[in-house]
Amino acid sequence: GGGDLQLTYLGIPGYNYALDVAHDLTPPVAWSPVKTNPAAGNGSIIFTNTPSLSPTNDFYRTRYAP
Repeated sequence: GGGDLQLTYLGIPGYNYALDVAHDLTPPVAWSPVKTNPAAGNGSIIFTNTPSLSPTNDFYRTRYAP
């Protein structure tokens, strides 16, 4: 409660990936970019983000960001 989230994903080493957030999954979903990080040599991507305050839900996705 009240802390940051650490989200870990796997990707292709050296490629950039973006973290997007939406507060509702009802179509059409409005995804907002949060940040972009490169994948490490082992493919690990770590995003740290502060979640929204209640009663909002946060839904996250990652995507390749050329």
